[in-house]
Amino acid sequence: MRRVLFWAKRMLAMAFGAFLSLLAMDVIEENVGFWPTLQALVIQLIPTLVLMVVLVLGWSREWIGAVLYSAMEFSISSGS
Repeated sequence: MRRVLFWAKRMLAMAFGAFLSLLAMDVIEENVGFWPTLQALVIQLIPTLVLMVVLVLGWSREWIGAVLYSAMEFSISSGS
């Protein structure tokens, strides 16, 4: 059971990152040109990048991941 919990949090973070990336793809439908589309896509992929950086930092040191995920949750819930 401990091994399942060890991998579950990592797999859930990866799945959430994939889901956020999928949601960012809606910008491709706008037909405004290559550079504006690329700019909008990069802007929408910033949360995914932050999530993956936190995942990499927290992979071996779980307390770092716990602190950073808690900080991200607090910043989202406070509206900043």
